[in-house]
Amino acid sequence: MMSVREHFDWVAAHDTVVRRRQRAFHAQLLAAHRAAIEVDASVLEVGCGAGDLLAGLNPRRGWGVDISPAMVARAREKWASRPHLKFREGAAELLEPPAIVDHIVLNYLTGYLEDIQSVLVHLQAAAHARTRLHLTTLNTPWNLILKLGVKLGWVMPQPPSNWL
Repeated sequence: MMSVREHFDWVAAHDTVVRRRQRAFHAQLLAAHRAAIEVDASVLEVGCGAGDLLAGLNPRRGWGVDISPAMVARAREKWASRPHLKFREGAAELLEPPAIVDHIVLNYLTGYLEDIQSVLVHLQAAAHARTRLHLTTLNTPWNLILKLGVKLGWVMPQPPSNWL
């Protein structure tokens, strides 16, 4: 069985078609985040993948952290023209936040964490009194639909995950 890091390195090389099929979902997700996160804020996204959500938020300063070196490389290449976006490799559980930010985004990350509480404690170092945490996660009824989506090629296969 692949580790989470190995899985997302694999996804980085194989998700182009699936990502295109899911563009309406990702646009809806971005719109929901934009409704809550003002343009020109400072944003830390943990589990940033290729950086699309972070870039779409148009932050004044944005930091993306991901466990997958391949995803971080994709993000750096894709968003190289935006020097205010910084991407680095790192595990959420060991994260030393790069700055104090206005918003912290954990987009579909919690299911891959072994200890959600320790990640939240670590993230306090990036927060000020008005920092907002934006956490998205799948609802368990979607589990069967996602399995079908994998079989149909509409969803990337996923490693086992925790469900909140």
